[in-house]
Amino acid sequence: EAVAAYCSNHGLNWDDFDMSDFEESYRGCWDSAEEYAQEFAEDTGRIDRNATWPHTCIDWEVATRELMWDYWTDRGSEGLHIFLST
Repeated sequence: EAVAAYCSNHGLNWDDFDMSDFEESYRGCWDSAEEYAQEFAEDTGRIDRNATWPHTCIDWEVATRELMWDYWTDRGSEGLHIFLST
């Protein structure tokens, strides 16, 4: 499903598909872009685990909207496929 979305978005047929390009772009299947943004922030050390208010009051809707400028998505049967724009 994710490969088909990638090919469709890039106008590729199966003969033109490059798995390494797909793997570089694909960020996985998520319940929501907000869930991806939160985990991305945690995994990349952008969240200080020792922070206290007001630093713990992140507007994830706004943060997600800004992060997603660099991504594109496709809603699949299992969730939201997220790809880094290339």
